[in-house]
Order: sequence, then C-alpha cells, then structure tokens
Amino acid sequence: MTRFFLFAMLFSGQVVFGQFADSISKITFRYNKGHYHFGLSGCYSIGEKIEYSKLNNAGFQLTSHIQIKRYYVPTLDSIILDTIKLNLSTIPIPTEKVEKLFEELNISRDNFNAAYVKPFLKHPTKRHIITTAKRYHLKWMFKSDYSDKEDRKRLFKNIKDFSLLDTFLLMKKPNPEFNEILMDAWNDLSIFCLSAADTIQYRSQYFEIFGQPVTKYVNKKYSEGKKTVNLEINNSIREFVPPNSLISRVVDLNQLKKEYIAWFIKTKM
Repeated sequence: MTRFFLFAMLFSGQVVFGQFADSISKITFRYNKGHYHFGLSGCYSIGEKIEYSKLNNAGFQLTSHIQIKRYYVPTLDSIILDTIKLNLSTIPIPTEKVEKLFEELNISRDNFNAAYVKPFLKHPTKRHIITTAKRYHLKWMFKSDYSDKEDRKRLFKNIKDFSLLDTFLLMKKPNPEFNEILMDAWNDLSIFCLSAADTIQYRSQYFEIFGQPVTKYVNKKYSEGKKTVNLEINNSIREFVPPNSLISRVVDLNQLKKEYIAWFIKTKM
C-alpha cells in the first residue's frame, strides 16, 4: 500500500509539471553582474540573455543568445552597450528537460552536502591552490617562516581530497528566511516562464554560494515569493543552456572551489 501511494505521488507530480511545461510558450534566462559606475570610465556590467520558444511538437528551440557589456563614458555622460550575438544550436530541447528543470525549481531537496556535490567537482591542482591563495591574499601563509614543508604537503593533499567539505557546506548552507539587499551591486540570474495565464520568475543571487536559495514570483507579486534550496537546480540549468554560455559557468558547482580552498587555508594552515 505504501509503495503504491509513493508511486501515485510521483506520477501525480510528473503529470503536474508536464502540464505546466505544456502551458509555457517562452523561457528566458537573464544573468546580470555589475556595480554602479560612480561616474568612473569603463565596463561596469556584464550580462547574458538566452531565449527559448516553444515548437509545435512541444519541444523548445533556442531563438536568441546574446551577451552584453555596459560601459560608462564620463565625457559623454552616457552608457555604451557592447552586444555579441552567439551562434544558435538547431537541436531542440526535449520536453523531458523542460519538465525536469521546473520540477527542480519548485522543490527543496536535502542535497547541500558533500555526498551530492563532490561527484561534480574537479580535483584542484597544486598550481590552482597556490593561485587561489594569492587571489585571496593568503600566499604569505606558505612562506617557510610560517609553515614547514610537511605542513604544506599535508595541506595540498587535504584540499585535493576535499577534506572537511561537509563542514564547509554546512557553514555556507543558506537560510531561506534571510534576505540580503545590496544597493550598488548586482549578481543575479532570473528564469522567466511565459504562458497564457501567468508570468513566473525564478530569481537567484550569486553573491551567495550556488545562487541559493531560489525565489519564485508569480505575476510580479514580489511580496509573495516562495524560496527553494536545491542544488539539482544548478545542474538542471547547465543541462538546459548552451555549454559555452556565461550562465553555464556561473551555475557550475565547481565554482565553490575558490571559496573552499581559501576557507581551508585560513582554517587549517
């Protein structure tokens, strides 16, 4: 009886997301990262927009892929847009991928842990570890007057093995009740789903690790957002968007390595 009940729940969920996918006519991914220019010359914002339109056979076709850089020119007191149009794949996105993406966007999962994340990570090299330490102003900790050769050897091995990754992820796991507001900078990804009845937006801010939590808004009712924490969202997005896209790199779980390496050095060196 229990097995039948679980099967019924899973089947019901698949039907609901299948019906939702069928109702969508357009899917748009928009990513923007930047800061207020403060009157200074140069590039202050980069962005990307990827659009998919529904085909007659219920799949989705990539119809637009552009990357945008914004520059401020103080002598003209104006903003210049530098837009690049990327080549479009002719291979349609099957309905199953659409259903999978929106299933993950609408459910929280207990996968903010090493058991889920580690299989997607590439082991860092010694050079990568040293480069990251330099970027975070930690290279001085490798000097002989601070640590000996055995200390450094042990450190490199532990980082390459992702030692204490669970501890790091537990510390970084987002609290859906917490809201962070930044006035002069932005680093966010939104997924817009257009149907005859509603416009749904899924928004994530990449000031936080993996862009979690993801907040869902229906018809611009921003006071009624519903938050989800689920790392499968990141992988579902990567399977959906072009592999050469900026968005694919931003949502990649491998992005945690820089923060993890810096944390481990400061904690265990």
